[in-house]
Amino acid sequence: RSVGPGESAYAGTPNIIFQGRAYQTVTKPFNGIAQSVWQCYDIRTGQVYWEQAGIAQTPTVVTMNSREASVPGAGATGSGQGTFSLIYIGSSRMVKYDAWSGAVQFNQTIPVSSGTYYWDTYVLSVQDLGAAAGANRYRLINWTTSGADNNFTTRILSNITYPFSSLGTCDFESMIAASTGSIIPAGAGTAQGQFVMAASLTTGKLLWNVTTD
Repeated sequence: RSVGPGESAYAGTPNIIFQGRAYQTVTKPFNGIAQSVWQCYDIRTGQVYWEQAGIAQTPTVVTMNSREASVPGAGATGSGQGTFSLIYIGSSRMVKYDAWSGAVQFNQTIPVSSGTYYWDTYVLSVQDLGAAAGANRYRLINWTTSGADNNFTTRILSNITYPFSSLGTCDFESMIAASTGSIIPAGAGTAQGQFVMAASLTTGKLLWNVTTD
């Protein structure tokens, strides 16, 4: 977006562009004070459609409000098949906003702190059950953002044991994640090598674990 009249610095870039509209957070005078403002504007003309202040959980992706039917041939479920929402996932919350007005459509507490939106309506999250869970401490949860059900359990597609404490570096085409770390022997003080591991995002199984000097 080009810098408009009265703006002395570059206004930044939008984090979402959808159907000719850009969605972006800027700092500007609003209601008499300088503050963070979430705005929607036309990417061609720069015309601002609406602005809102006090939005701490601004969306980062666009999601379609539909899901595949559980039975082939059955009608699809979800909050309006073929409609779209802007979505925020983080801080143990999922918030959906109307793409045209910015109004909150859905606000749910979720049992994971964050998630990676890897395919339309599908998210991967790693849940930490604590050290007492032993080998089952980390769980990889594959879940859907579709619909308006406040019961998170109904959103879960799979919940499997995972070898990493975070998702790792992922290839979502092969559904494989990699994780690395340093090898620091007791008393060494510095890294004496690196380990590289890979795991399946489908089964949660550790595929390989190699070390380097």
